[in-house]
Amino acid sequence: MNPLMTQGRSNEEVHARYCAVRNVRIALLFVAFCTLQAFLWWRDLDKAFPQYGPYDLVWHVIAIAVIVKLFAAFACLRERFVLGLGIAVLVRGLVSGFKPSLIDPVAGMVRHAFLALWVVALLLSLSMLVSSPHRSKCGGWPVCTAGRREQAHGMVL
Repeated sequence: MNPLMTQGRSNEEVHARYCAVRNVRIALLFVAFCTLQAFLWWRDLDKAFPQYGPYDLVWHVIAIAVIVKLFAAFACLRERFVLGLGIAVLVRGLVSGFKPSLIDPVAGMVRHAFLALWVVALLLSLSMLVSSPHRSKCGGWPVCTAGRREQAHGMVL
C-alpha cells in the first residue's frame, strides 16, 4: 500500500505520520517549498501577473481541492499557515484569471504582501525543522509521553 494514500485513515493518523514538527523529511520539504516560493515571489516583484488559460484555471481548482484536503489533515498552526498561504496564492491566480482588472492595479502591493507572507512561512518552516529532530527521536509530543507512560506500565506498542 502506498504510504501517501490516506483511505481508511483518520486525519489524526495522517497527521501523526506526516507532521512536520515530528518528521524531519517533511520539515525539510516545507523549508524547501517555502524557500522556493519566497525566491520566486522576490524575483517577480513589480511585474504584472501572467494571464492564465482555461487549463491553468482548472489546475488551480484541482490544486485548491488537494490543499484543502491536506489542510483538514494537518492540525499544527504552522503547517496550516503554509497550506493556507498556498490556497491564497491559488485563489489569487483564479481571481486574476477570471477578472485580471481586479488584481492588476494593485499587483505590486499584492506581490510585496505575498513575499512578506512567504518569508514568514519560511521562518515558521525553519522552526519546524529545528524542533523536528528532538521530537522524532522520542516519537513526537504527546506520543512521546504516552509511549513512556505505557512502557512504565509494562505495555509496549
